[in-house]
Amino acid sequence: MTLHTKPLKWTVKYFVAALVPFGPFLVDGSLKRELNELIEDD
Repeated sequence: MTLHTKPLKWTVKYFVAALVPFGPFLVDGSLKRELNELIEDD
């Protein structure tokens, strides 16, 4: 089992995006890139 830790900056970025209208659409691309990197590492 791998534990992935994220910096506080990452957390704040997505928290603010959740509060801003259309914020989730703006950060969706970066989340997809992160997910693809995790899949490729396995």
